[in-house]
Amino acid sequence: MFRRTPRHAPLALALVLVLATVPARAGEPQDVEPALQTIERLRHQGEVAEAARRAGELVASHPGHLAAHIAYQDAQIALGRRDELLDGYRDRARADGATADDRFLHARLLEGAPATHAYKTVLADAPDHFWSLCGLATLLIEDGKARHAAPLLERAREIDATSPVPLNLLGGIAESEGDTAEAERLYREAITARPSFVLARVNLGTLLVGAGRLDEALTELDAAVESAPRLALTRLGRGMAHMARGDSEKAVVDFQVATETDARDVVSLDLLANAYLNLRRYDEAQEALDKALALDPAHAPTHVFVAYLNLSLERIEPALAAAEAALDIDPALAEAHHMLGLCHERAGSAKRAEAAYRRAQRADPENPAYVRALGLLYESQSRWRDAVREYEKLVKLTDGAPDALFDLALAYWGHDKHDRAATTLETLIAADEAHLDAWMNLGVLRHRYLRDRKGARAAFEHYLKRGGTDERVRDWLRELD
Repeated sequence: MFRRTPRHAPLALALVLVLATVPARAGEPQDVEPALQTIERLRHQGEVAEAARRAGELVASHPGHLAAHIAYQDAQIALGRRDELLDGYRDRARADGATADDRFLHARLLEGAPATHAYKTVLADAPDHFWSLCGLATLLIEDGKARHAAPLLERAREIDATSPVPLNLLGGIAESEGDTAEAERLYREAITARPSFVLARVNLGTLLVGAGRLDEALTELDAAVESAPRLALTRLGRGMAHMARGDSEKAVVDFQVATETDARDVVSLDLLANAYLNLRRYDEAQEALDKALALDPAHAPTHVFVAYLNLSLERIEPALAAAEAALDIDPALAEAHHMLGLCHERAGSAKRAEAAYRRAQRADPENPAYVRALGLLYESQSRWRDAVREYEKLVKLTDGAPDALFDLALAYWGHDKHDRAATTLETLIAADEAHLDAWMNLGVLRHRYLRDRKGARAAFEHYLKRGGTDERVRDWLRELD
């Protein structure tokens, strides 16, 4: 007799926003800071070529100014000219009399282990070099070594208490460790230190999206887009917020701008494809994914989205192949295990689906989506004891979110634990009085199973009073009469 309202839960891949390049601090000469601000503004507005030209002029007039070189490098990198910079800055770093700044400028053009080694070399000679501390910490965070990065960032804060960069990175560490309150505090402190530092605002916005505080998130992300309308990062962040609100049309606009701004960004193309998938615009989703695969055929999340596309079109075998391809590339990718489970479940293989969902949980135990997937599978098989176990975990992971409580209540009901089902629905209603399905199902429980005529009547009347339209409720009220 109970009823579950269908709810569409689109696949969501985590997007981690890290510091890709180190923004410059204000330069000491009075004529440099206005020029740096102009260059930054031009880049944020998408006028990258003009920003690069002005940065080149600034370096020519101030060849020893670190911030001028950082601005120049960033503009050239945005134009896809990183390799062209390497030789010149390598020679500069190796020249007789090269400074820590010279070696840092070379290090920040490198990637992976060579970059880590280069930063460590700088710090061996100049342990208080602010930007090398931040650069090395960024690489350590990306490598999952946040514990080693934190002391470097604390030292950087001691050296320059006014910079937002260490604060932002420390916020990322706190967020990765699950301390969202501390992460929010650090991101806000970084924004206060430098309101134009959009990376901290984007990180704050995405944190708020994850916390379900979508109005606050959009306030921050709108401000980030206003400050840097042609920076892919700001558009990606706001697009994610729109996706979380279920507004795929607005998300598409932001993701399209992100891909136009940086056509080489595979993550932007993946998210654009995801937005198209939610709008059931499958041809456009396919086009975005084809571009992503052409850029990087070994990017595992793209293959997960390919599986999602094929599953949406009921092409089970190609979907399975794409999910398996993602796992061949990255066996630890939780999203790929989850997608493989969805494919097996759609193919009618519950046992294989169960195994895949369990692997997804092991890969990312804090993600409620994988717990719910397994709970729904058990529910579909009437394995109510197992479903209860998963949904109880889901309630804990989501801090008692109404939807999780509703899942748990229905599982208790299926397991013939009617008192517990009613109590859980009452807990849900206390948190969300507008949850119509909870009111209606509470009424059915009290009417049919708990023989509580007064409680049933009150629940049904609340349902109708709050706008419920299921005509069966009126029939049940007549039965009570």
